[in-house]
Amino acid sequence: MTENLAIVRWYPDPRQIAATEFDVFVLHVTTTDRGGRQVSRLRKIYDAAEHSIGLPLEDAARYEATMLVERFKSVEEQLASVMDQVKAVCNRLSVYKLLMTIPGFGPYIAPLVLSALANPMRFKSRKQVIRLAGLDLNASRSGKKSKEKVPVFSKRGDAELRYGLYQAALIAWTILKKNEPFNPGYLLAEPM
Repeated sequence: MTENLAIVRWYPDPRQIAATEFDVFVLHVTTTDRGGRQVSRLRKIYDAAEHSIGLPLEDAARYEATMLVERFKSVEEQLASVMDQVKAVCNRLSVYKLLMTIPGFGPYIAPLVLSALANPMRFKSRKQVIRLAGLDLNASRSGKKSKEKVPVFSKRGDAELRYGLYQAALIAWTILKKNEPFNPGYLLAEPM
């Protein structure tokens, strides 16, 4: 992302890129060397700039590009500060440390789940949590026999919680798939 912002900030006009030596362009828009893939991507941008028919930018457009990049960087810094505060608060919670032991739960998903559930002990059963996340099954029948209708997720609960749990499951599935062959017994295991 930093590389893209540098291009917008320093080279908003393709003619500027074309007028610069490739090595200078690469040094100017990169902060770290990530290898051949990065250089290849920058080469494509550089080559495309030579054949670009883009309109020349006026001073106002250049200024606006500079201001947008600076605003984006400021928002990134504020977001990093907020995430540091969230992490500091979460590290004081024992439940957070337990959530972090679950494959797929990380520094974004665990606080998201904690904020949605608040006190997990307030739920009498896992069905209540499933319903809160909108992951309960619902079959809209509207005149059809129940045998003909396939149940789907109701999606009536907290969308962010549902998204977080989906992402955690996706990450956990990827980790499990890499580390060990799939065991169908996982599907039959009762939650603790």
